[in-house]
Amino acid sequence: MDTVNYQAKVQALLGYLSEHNYSDSYVSIFRNESVRMLDYLSGHDSLDGYFQGYTERCGLKQTPQKRSVFRLIRSYIECGRLPSRRHPLRGTMPCHEMLPEDIRGHLDSYLSSCGDRWAPPTAKKIRQTVSAFLLHFLQSGTSPDRVPEGEVWSYFYDSGEDRVLRGHNSSYNIRRFLSWAGSRPGGEHYLRILPMEPRMKQVHKLFDCLSEEEDARLVSYVLGDGCGLSLRDRAIVTVARFCGLRACDIATLRMEDVDLGRSRLSVRQRKTGRPLEQALRPVVGNAICRYVMEERPETDLPEVFLVDEHEVRPLAYCTVGEVCDRAYRLAGIRQDGRRGGSHLLRHRFAQALVESGACDSAAMRLLGHTSPSSLEVYLESDDQRLRDCALSISGFKTGKEVLA
Repeated sequence: MDTVNYQAKVQALLGYLSEHNYSDSYVSIFRNESVRMLDYLSGHDSLDGYFQGYTERCGLKQTPQKRSVFRLIRSYIECGRLPSRRHPLRGTMPCHEMLPEDIRGHLDSYLSSCGDRWAPPTAKKIRQTVSAFLLHFLQSGTSPDRVPEGEVWSYFYDSGEDRVLRGHNSSYNIRRFLSWAGSRPGGEHYLRILPMEPRMKQVHKLFDCLSEEEDARLVSYVLGDGCGLSLRDRAIVTVARFCGLRACDIATLRMEDVDLGRSRLSVRQRKTGRPLEQALRPVVGNAICRYVMEERPETDLPEVFLVDEHEVRPLAYCTVGEVCDRAYRLAGIRQDGRRGGSHLLRHRFAQALVESGACDSAAMRLLGHTSPSSLEVYLESDDQRLRDCALSISGFKTGKEVLA
């Protein structure tokens, strides 16, 4: 690839990000990574081997964010595909603030009517989803009472490239708002849009969870005498496996959250803001105590898990996933590029609850969920139970062409 042409395309991409109110820090990430890519192209014909030897060449880790930015830059310079304008790091003027006051009032009333049914992050996401849908028409010069059906479909489909732009979750949340607002005074035009909106197909995917054999090998390695992990990392994996906490809750776990006297573990969940309390199992308490007494640096920081490099600081969320991936690699599992990270262990914890016969309310309490539907993803991941529910076709006459 011509490096001059490549540089011109990168400048055009950076200009696009700035013009569409992406944050300065996000644009800076793109700019820094494009400089490294340009330097790589000065000695290579393509970007195919860009991440091979990345750490040695750049002195930086191959984080998921760097890979994501690399894919976005490469996608633009090779295919002309721009990043989504709905990125969470977009600038300071959200779609909600750009709506007219009357429409914004309808949306705020809808969210208020739902009370505490949704956690704050969920309510924020729904507000952004509905606001972006309504703003789509206003920016095209069409008022809600005159929206054509083609304009509604164009929000969900790109007919030129034959691809779906928004999926089932967006469609579902928008339909719920339109139905609610259409039954309120002054909202009759919302009912006009409701039948125009397509019902997007909900795609169900089985979570690539740990098998019983993989789980047994991991637990045996982490709790064994020959474990090559540090005491901190062993404690992190132990908490993730036997408590099922999210990575954000493990990273922000405080010393006061671990009550050895009462054998209780109490945290304030970062995702929902709700309290979560569990019995502190001996295997977890022993792992944390050993790390605190033998390896944790002397500091006044309240967090349990710390990083002691140039300075002592709290653990980053992404580090928890990296620690779990290191444990998988050393335990000899997940070597084929399949899904990794700490959420595998949360799924395994939930599966263990289901397999042991725990009722839904107990499983919800231990996982920190508020809705019974949240357990469905764990039940759908249980391959053995799905096989048990399947009907045999041995009693039906079928032709060979059916099984071909």
